[in-house]
Amino acid sequence: MISRLRRLALLLALAAAPGLAPREAAAEPVPLTEAQKAAVQQLIHDYYIEHPEALIEAFQRAQATLRAQQQNTAKRMLVERRDELVADPQAPVAGNARGDVTIVEFFDYRCAYCKKAHPGMAGLLADEPGLRFVHKQLPVLGPESVFAARAALASVAQGRYLAFHDAMMGASGALTNEAVFAIADRVGLDRARLARDMVSPEVDAALARNAALAKQLGINGTPSFVVGDMMIPGVAEPAALRQLIAAQRQGGDRAGTAAVIR
Repeated sequence: MISRLRRLALLLALAAAPGLAPREAAAEPVPLTEAQKAAVQQLIHDYYIEHPEALIEAFQRAQATLRAQQQNTAKRMLVERRDELVADPQAPVAGNARGDVTIVEFFDYRCAYCKKAHPGMAGLLADEPGLRFVHKQLPVLGPESVFAARAALASVAQGRYLAFHDAMMGASGALTNEAVFAIADRVGLDRARLARDMVSPEVDAALARNAALAKQLGINGTPSFVVGDMMIPGVAEPAALRQLIAAQRQGGDRAGTAAVIR
């Protein structure tokens, strides 16, 4: 009995046969008839039903190919958009303003995983005096996230960004608009001025740049970290980041020189 795959090959060969055309003439492939198309589709369907492992293998290979393509694109974009990542004058910077290694974090103040990662990042900054840490607000969890991100960026003008940032990251419960203002009061911010600055063109532009940059880099969730030409989606373990920091130092990575925000 001819196997299904041999029958498929035979069908395709017959469809491509030149028929009665003269041998010396260039033969045009004959398109499959609707019946032949249906037969081919049924053979493929039956084969994968009988051999599900082949379908799983094909799916895994497709996933691996897609991941490799995404990683290559991301690496290229990390090089092309390097200045926007590490030297945006509107992006708040923690740690050493002239540090020899830069980490960039995209985050959302309402993101539970960002809050989970925050103590580790604070510890990393305390242990690494040569580390420069760039904050990229990426509010992806709705209007309240946008409100919190605007408030954080607006707090820079009052010189209280880091205290406000740490307090919002450490806040429990719903981060409503009123909760954000209450935290602002607690860290010594002028609420009326903060509200005015939150709707400034500069804050609008900073959030737009962050969103555009994240899209270019394929970042669609928070937290996401960038160290050199490496992107780390999700909560990054401090130990893993320390290894990347050491690798960057061996490679001679130099950070930008934007002023650190206090």
